[in-house]
Amino acid sequence: MSWRKTVPVLWWLPALILAGLVLSQLPLAAITRSIGALSFVQWLAWVALNLAIILLATRRWWVLSDLLNLPVGFGELVAIRQAGQAVSFITPGPQFGGEPLQIFWLYQRCRLPLHGALLALGLDRFYELWINFSILLLAVLLLLVSPAGNVADWPAILPILSGILLTLSLFGGIMLRQPQRVFAWLKHLVRRWQHHPRLQNLETHWQLLGSSLKDAVTERKPRV
Repeated sequence: MSWRKTVPVLWWLPALILAGLVLSQLPLAAITRSIGALSFVQWLAWVALNLAIILLATRRWWVLSDLLNLPVGFGELVAIRQAGQAVSFITPGPQFGGEPLQIFWLYQRCRLPLHGALLALGLDRFYELWINFSILLLAVLLLLVSPAGNVADWPAILPILSGILLTLSLFGGIMLRQPQRVFAWLKHLVRRWQHHPRLQNLETHWQLLGSSLKDAVTERKPRV
């Protein structure tokens, strides 16, 4: 077997080890009992609900990709998204790990420009993060007025969530109204690495990324 064929096979070893580690930490007996207690109708409802969430989330990503004039199919994005979710599930950390794989597949397999793949995924994840914190904030507000809300110090948690959501909203507003400021800030973050031999084209990628972001939020703002 050649080296090029050996490397992908070797990647499966740590993946299987991580998957086994995750499964060993799960309460499999309780999960099995809960699944066994579901009726056929409940099974159909849960499968339909999860499928709808997957398709709607992928649809959002596809709309953003189409907004940036990136030629990628909906079916391809479904497969790439689920592969990324699987990686995030088995790797350490809170819901992170699959994004580099998704960028790699968009660039390598779908032949998308690197700056476009980064921007489409970045916008999708930003939007998802904003939604998640909005729902968390709404849940805390509901718990504050609920009798079941006495189990935790929700008044102390409320300003933290509000601050995070406000920060995300301000960043999103700046991104929509003044995308060049966001581009300048991102460029400043990676300035120390732009002269690295492997990053010689970084300046070009940042210029293309900034141009795509500016076009998207100025010419197609209603769709954003």
